[in-house]
Parts: sequence; structure tokens; C-alpha cells
Amino acid sequence: GSTFVYYGICVRRNELIEESACFVASSLNLTINSNDTTNFQIAPRCYCFLSKFPFYQLHFEIIYNILAFDRIHKMEVEGSDLRSKYPQNYQNAINLLLNLYYESKIPNIGGELIFNQDQIELPLIQEIKFKIPQGGEDYLIAYWCISVMLRIFPLDEIIYLFNAVYLEQPLLFVCNNLGVLSSLVLAFIPMLRPLVWQGALIPILPVEMQECLQAPIPFIIGTVNLDNITRNELSGIIIIDINLSPCINTKHSVVINKIEISQLPNRKWLESKLENISNSFYNTSFKSVNNQEQLHID
Repeated sequence: GSTFVYYGICVRRNELIEESACFVASSLNLTINSNDTTNFQIAPRCYCFLSKFPFYQLHFEIIYNILAFDRIHKMEVEGSDLRSKYPQNYQNAINLLLNLYYESKIPNIGGELIFNQDQIELPLIQEIKFKIPQGGEDYLIAYWCISVMLRIFPLDEIIYLFNAVYLEQPLLFVCNNLGVLSSLVLAFIPMLRPLVWQGALIPILPVEMQECLQAPIPFIIGTVNLDNITRNELSGIIIIDINLSPCINTKHSVVINKIEISQLPNRKWLESKLENISNSFYNTSFKSVNNQEQLHID
């Protein structure tokens, strides 16, 4: 089997079940009578990239551009005034962009990946530039994920969780926002370097697989809720329930089932080194973490 780690980058949006995106070959597309809204059904639909490269910012920019093209295409079909300004064939343009993206060669560190309107002949798209940063996958994961952790937790709780992982205590993160949830779990990969986590690491555990939480091994797992889990099943697990707090930078701890553990050596020294960095993130403005669209890391 493949030895590569693949990163999943996903965007969810609510859409009509009867419609699919213009670039997806599907039998779902039906002729919809705009005057009859009684039978419309809306549900979340997920669009994902799988990549060996954790270029999160670039991946999201490409996905958002593709979904913007799809929205404009649908507006044209519905008779929008945009019809006179933009070309009709968005499907070919989107497929061209996807092919260009898939076939792009990754430049050396410091090089740039560039996608612009000349390549796909759509005047609407803004030029997308992504500079290959220094450092390997750990740096890229740290840049995207650790900043999320720093915005949500005060320094003392970050050190507590860091300490717990070193002692191989099982951690369970709970959050409705899948982007925040996966970032919190993946943040431990670079945080533990040069050590490598040997237990289970599952950024988003499907509800159907929650029996994994009873495994007698150390783990770092994320899940969206605890609705189908009893308190006895969570015994001995440190739970970090972000759903308990409507905002980041809350003064109330979201760490429950806290277990008394041995202190890290030189903890005070570590706190003094990290205090300024922690304050620069944790003292940012309040934002919701339970809304899928609210938390963006610049």
C-alpha cells in the first residue's frame, strides 16, 4: 500500500439535493420549477481535495474559486443579469483549472505556484499565488494548526495538554466546527517533534466508530459531539469540549475530566518562553468557533 500521508481539505455548504455542481457529472440535476419551492430539500454537501502536500491556504483558495464559478453558472442559468458579462461554459473552465492544479509541478522552496485568468480564460478569477515555504510538512501543519490552538486555549491549558500527551494520556476533542476540530488534533504532530506520536491520531472520528474511544491505547481523537456516549465510557479520558464555549478566548475552561498528572520539568521556564506568543494570539477578538465559516486564521 501507499506510504504517503494524504491531507483532506474540505469545504461544506448547504445546497439543493436535486442539484449538483456544474462540474460534477451527476444524474441528480433535474429541471426545477422556480415557482414551486414546496419540494425543495437542502442538505450539506462536502467538496474535498486529497493531497500529499499540506498547502492549506492554496487548497482552500482553489476550492473557493471553483465554488464561486459554480454559483455564477447557476445564477446565469436562472436568468441573472450576469449572462451578458461572462462566458457560459464554466464547466470546461473549472475542469481546466482542476487539471492545471492536479498537473502542477511543485517548485523548490521559495518558488511560486501561480494560477491566473489567462490560464482558464475566465475574467472573474483573481490571480492565486502561493509561495513554497521553508520547512517540511511539520512547519506547514504548525503554521495552520498551532495558531488555532493558541487562539482557543490559554497557555496553562496548552501546557497541560502537552504534558498529558507526553504521559500518553488519551485526549478527546469535541467541536462542531470540523476545521477547528481537525486543526486541534493535528497540532500535536509538530508540537511533539522531534518525537513521533505512536498512538492513534484521528482528527475527525465518525459517529459510527465511537467504540474506538474504549480502545486500551493512548490516543488523540476529535469528534463532533458526545451524544451517544455514556459517562462510564469516557472514564480515564481527558475531554476538551469546545462546544461548551460559544466563543474562543473564553475565561471558562473547556477541559473536563481533568486528570491529575505529573508536572513537566522546568515548566516555569517553558511558560516564560511562550507567554508573549500565547498572549499575542489568545488576546485577539472574540469569535465563534461553533460556526463553520467564522474562524479563519490569517
